[in-house]
Amino acid sequence: MSNTEKTILSDVNIFRRHPSPQDVTELRGVIESNEDSLASLKEEIEACSRQLSALRTKSYAHVLAIRRCKAAMTPARLLPSEILAKIFRHASEMGWTRSPIVASHVCSTWRAAAHFHPSVWSRITVNLDTRDPICWTKHWLTMARQASLHVAIVHTVPTAILGQVMALLLEHSEQWASLTLDLHFADTRQVLAMCNNRFTRLGSIRVSLFVSEGLDALAEQEGATGFVHAFQDAPRLDSITILGNIMPRDLPPRLTSLRIEYDDPSGHSIESPSSIIEALRNLPDLETLTLQLGVMYPVSLSPAGIPFIELPKLKSITYEDLRTGGFQVLRHLAAPSLVQLYAYIRPDTEDYEPPIYLVALLENSPLVETLELEGVDIWRTEWLSIFPRLPKLQKLHLHDSEIDDTVIERMFGESGLCPDLRRIDLRWCQHVSGTTLVQLVESRMKNGGCGIEEVAAIGCSLFTKQDALQLASLTTFRVVTEERDDRCRERKCCDNKQYRQRLKFHLLTLPKEERAGIRLAVD
Repeated sequence: MSNTEKTILSDVNIFRRHPSPQDVTELRGVIESNEDSLASLKEEIEACSRQLSALRTKSYAHVLAIRRCKAAMTPARLLPSEILAKIFRHASEMGWTRSPIVASHVCSTWRAAAHFHPSVWSRITVNLDTRDPICWTKHWLTMARQASLHVAIVHTVPTAILGQVMALLLEHSEQWASLTLDLHFADTRQVLAMCNNRFTRLGSIRVSLFVSEGLDALAEQEGATGFVHAFQDAPRLDSITILGNIMPRDLPPRLTSLRIEYDDPSGHSIESPSSIIEALRNLPDLETLTLQLGVMYPVSLSPAGIPFIELPKLKSITYEDLRTGGFQVLRHLAAPSLVQLYAYIRPDTEDYEPPIYLVALLENSPLVETLELEGVDIWRTEWLSIFPRLPKLQKLHLHDSEIDDTVIERMFGESGLCPDLRRIDLRWCQHVSGTTLVQLVESRMKNGGCGIEEVAAIGCSLFTKQDALQLASLTTFRVVTEERDDRCRERKCCDNKQYRQRLKFHLLTLPKEERAGIRLAVD
């Protein structure tokens, strides 16, 4: 930019007066000069861009060469095909349904592993909402060959090709190991009506049964879902999971495991706890029952006139995310062989129902070994009625419980209540003191051993640091959640991180000889 142009642009007065012809001429000259400079700069930028693009192309060629060389010597290529196939199967089991397809495009070694191991293709998810599901199903069945099949059929919009897809799948019915149906209610009934083949390997079924209010009145009243005529020739079928707001009464009688996730997103409860009782009546071989009841039931929906039933082989009952009225199922149920009982009350439950039916069941289940309750308000008098009738109890896990020192003291000594008790896990139990638990463990000491093998206390306000160290010197004492199958680990309600950190630092201040005798789990 010339000095003349700079002078013109720096003259503030030019913006305060009407420009003269000379001013216009000078300004146009400045504009033309800058436009020429801008055009020249654009040409330089384009040249630099072309040069940058060429450099990027060369750089990418080097990247590809590096990747190719690394791929040639990657340990993944040295893995036996059996291990690769197992990895692919795990990916499918974790929900990545396209893993065999993706793995086949990585390299020749992975492609061979996917091709020569039919079990990699054993999980076939047919999404009827996708493009050409029939072609997809044919390809998957071809690749699976004679492997066991875990079949899942899903869609969000009803489609006319459901029958064609089912016809393809039923040609391989003797290979089915499990079946999952996430369809509209009418389509589910259609599928079940077609399942009259021989199912040699079929062991489990998971099915969604959601009925809109006022729809399928017959199904609502009679539970006619189609199970009664389906799977007549499935000798290994022993496990069914039901999701929805309708409970089928026509389940296969040979079931040993039943899971019911009972809810109604619309807020209108179609069924009542009595419908569950009616379904259980026809399952004499049932061993495991899991109920996830997300609906709140008024007491009137479980009339006393329903006949009492006994499940002689039932060993495990689990209540998950329980809402008001859920314990009414136990009102008409006897389980003399019950070994494990788990019950978890939703924290947002209002108008909580006293667990009188749960207490009654425990009082008549002398073989119970594991009792795990969360948010269940059982009072002192009820505990003192339950524990004398649980002589086989080995593990007691209580979360947000009203249990107190008076009850624990009744367990003192070899002749105390629950003589086989080995593990105690208390979380947010504000009426049990650390001193009482120390006395319990000391009273159960046998011939230099320890009758109580493990104690856990998390969020209990009556525990002191000295109580923790004393318990850890007598038995294994845990202030952290368990590694497996612990609901609190995911929710982090019992993370207890700061307390664990302080306890860990305190341990470092103790003499080495004293630390050697302490069994404290803080991580």
